Amino acid sequence: MPADTSGTSRRARLEQELCDRLANTFSSAVVLFHSALAERLGMNVTDFKCVAILNESGPMTAGRLAELTGMSTAATTQVLDRLERAGLVRRERDPNDRRKVILQPISSPKMERDIGQAMEDLARSMTEVTSNYSAPQLETIRDFMDRTTQVLQHVATRLKTGT
Repeated sequence: MPADTSGTSRRARLEQELCDRLANTFSSAVVLFHSALAERLGMNVTDFKCVAILNESGPMTAGRLAELTGMSTAATTQVLDRLERAGLVRRERDPNDRRKVILQPISSPKMERDIGQAMEDLARSMTEVTSNYSAPQLETIRDFMDRTTQVLQHVATRLKTGT
């Protein structure tokens, strides 16, 4: 008698559907959210994400920002010129190595307020979603998101480096 593969095929279909949704629908929604938020702030999404990286990671060199974003050094310089004109970043000489320039993020109360309002809306809506799950299910979802983030970072690095 042949083995019952309905459970296996159902799982394979679910895995494929999940991968498709993450790669397409979900990632597009995240990109569109960040684009809309950047537009609300009067920025393009690349500049916005660079500010977010600097605010999250703290001071760094332009080379490090280029590494983290995958942008060329020329493109990074253009972004930094715009961010400096907007008062969102300041270039300072590294006191330990005067040849290096350190990027210092500059706080913007208006930007923080606008982002805070958008994130409050998002958090309120996401709370409605998460309220449908038990604590163990939320732990599983958190684990899945953490692992998915690691995979995305790893694959992005491989794509950039060609390895």
